[in-house]
Amino acid sequence: MQKQVTNKAINKLIYISLFVLILCLILAVSKYIGLSSFLLKILKTLTPVFIAIFISFVLEPIISFFSKKGLKRMCSVFLTYGLIIIIFGLLIYFTIPSLTKQVEIFINKIPSLISVVQSFFSKLGFNFDDDKTNEAISNFILNLINNMARYLGSSISVIFNVLLGVSGAIFLSFDFPEFKKAIKERIPSKIKEPLLYYLKHFLPFINKYFYAILLDSILIFLISYIGFIVVGIDYPLVISIIIAITNLIPIIGPYVGGVPAAIVGFSISPTLGISAIIVVVIVQIIESNFMQPLILKNVISLHPLEGILGISLFGYLFGIMGMILSPIIMVGIKLLFIPYKKEQTI
Repeated sequence: MQKQVTNKAINKLIYISLFVLILCLILAVSKYIGLSSFLLKILKTLTPVFIAIFISFVLEPIISFFSKKGLKRMCSVFLTYGLIIIIFGLLIYFTIPSLTKQVEIFINKIPSLISVVQSFFSKLGFNFDDDKTNEAISNFILNLINNMARYLGSSISVIFNVLLGVSGAIFLSFDFPEFKKAIKERIPSKIKEPLLYYLKHFLPFINKYFYAILLDSILIFLISYIGFIVVGIDYPLVISIIIAITNLIPIIGPYVGGVPAAIVGFSISPTLGISAIIVVVIVQIIESNFMQPLILKNVISLHPLEGILGISLFGYLFGIMGMILSPIIMVGIKLLFIPYKKEQTI
């Protein structure tokens, strides 16, 4: 019996892998012929609409909770968005001044951090004295600065789209039940029942996954921040935020986020560098063995190979955002292979 279950799981994993590979091949071909860039321009134009739908969808359980307590929907919407705005406002008020100061100091110290890295690789036998190597390092730094400037410029557009999306989300939340009903009515009858069955399982997953990852990242930030303060690492706020953000990337993200902490630590002393690594490892042990099982216990899980496949392929096609969204995409694909049964639950 156990062997049959194992074989069934392996076969499903193979089918999912083939499906993802074919999907990515189609996306890669469309990217090569320029079709994907055209579609991306259309999607970018519709970004505020997608943001509005996503925000209203994610906040709907909270709004419904207040409505069930006897509040009118309009009051529930205002209360929910008001609480979110107050929380973000307080977060910005208490963290931005300290964060700005630490970022400024961190940027000024980048040359010395680069020297530390060069010294480390020199001890391993790499030569940094020749002109070609120095030129390559200078070009890398210039490209990094140019990319940061470009991202900073594009962030204005992102902020504008987010503000538009939030405004749209507030209005959409007022009529979300009617919006949901209208979408259902416009689904063709031939695919209506299986599609609604699929969405019934997939949409709650997105909600649960979003809240779980948000809570996980906040806890990661707090534990890292306390740990770095205890061991005496410089820029604990900046590094903890980096770790919390990179933690959004499954599997590899936590270790990528730990690199800046190690570099900053070793730039001061070997003991502090080792202490920074120990803090990062302890945080990941706590997160992997205690926080994730508790927070993600009701969320559909992925096989590690499915997770790696999603990160590799969607990361290659869509960059960092593809890596972050890969679990959602992979679960969406995985649910396609669940046989449609009216009474079946996942």
